[in-house]
Amino acid sequence: MSRVRVPVPPTPIPSETILKAIRGTSKVLTKNDFKCCLLGSAACLFYGLGKRASNEVDVVVLKCTNDKAKLEQVLLNSGEGFPLFRPR
Repeated sequence: MSRVRVPVPPTPIPSETILKAIRGTSKVLTKNDFKCCLLGSAACLFYGLGKRASNEVDVVVLKCTNDKAKLEQVLLNSGEGFPLFRPR
């Protein structure tokens, strides 16, 4: 499992922005043969289980047969504007 850290804004992000990020992330990962699942409050929003305030999108890449470097390159080269930071 790979972990990519993204900065968390101090206030909740509008729902429309979260949904756009979810769609973009899913599209990029699926197109590049990564299987993933959505977690947390963003998942609740996406699946219509409430409108909990969210300021991030939590995604787990499952059974990653590709290495972390490839995952990072896929996200960086996608044109979706994913910022990447080293995990703590």
